[in-house]
Amino acid sequence: MLRILALKNTRLWILVVALSGAPISMVSADSSRADNRTEVNAAQQAITQLIDQFVASWNLHDAKKLSELFAVDGDFIGITGSKWDNPAKIYQVHSELFKGRYDKSVYAISGVPQINLVSPDVAIVHWRWSIKDVRDDSGKVMPPYSGIFTWVLVRSNSNWKVRSAQNNTITQP
Repeated sequence: MLRILALKNTRLWILVVALSGAPISMVSADSSRADNRTEVNAAQQAITQLIDQFVASWNLHDAKKLSELFAVDGDFIGITGSKWDNPAKIYQVHSELFKGRYDKSVYAISGVPQINLVSPDVAIVHWRWSIKDVRDDSGKVMPPYSGIFTWVLVRSNSNWKVRSAQNNTITQP
């Protein structure tokens, strides 16, 4: 003989009690967990694509495409500590960079991005990068170097955008 003892939230817990003295077992039929995993996986894929779009825009030296990855109120703190408060300024600065020392630079993702969903529409992402073919002030190609981005992302109308980006170079001790 079976008895349903609890129905809690959207989780269905069935407690099976065998009156004959058999052991008690608990079974979870939680469809919301599966739905949540699907949403998380979809968000992670979309965020990974956003990172790929950033790298592709950089490697095309396309400041317009790069700036379009940012939210309307998005900001960017560069490796020198300079802060640009909106996509128009991000576009302007990167346009100049791509005309100068970064005109032949090649950006790459290093490793697997760490994606933390704070809520269904907000994520914090850390991802490492490397860059080569950057020139110094005299025009000489510098050795490759690497860094790490911290992004705060927001989702609006199913689209992820960078709300805030902090870029740091990694120095070896």
